[in-house]
Amino acid sequence: MQTFDDARSGSVKVWIKQANGERDAAGPYKAFRFELNCGAEQIRTLAWAEYDASGTLVRSGQGGRWGGVYPNTLGEILEQGACGTS
Repeated sequence: MQTFDDARSGSVKVWIKQANGERDAAGPYKAFRFELNCGAEQIRTLAWAEYDASGTLVRSGQGGRWGGVYPNTLGEILEQGACGTS
């Protein structure tokens, strides 16, 4: 988890970096910004970016619809950590 923003009541925003390769390598990797609605147990992707092996931006996007948080997924892990659910 890169950053954590809980300024809005009931909403939590986090950046996640998914690395593909060596820990110290510049890339390739993807970054995702998620928003969680803790009360409604929903998640959406606000933005994403994909970088190549040299760390250069390849593509990016933004926007996403709200959806449910499913068991045994990254969404559930984020919700448990950010929203404090068990």
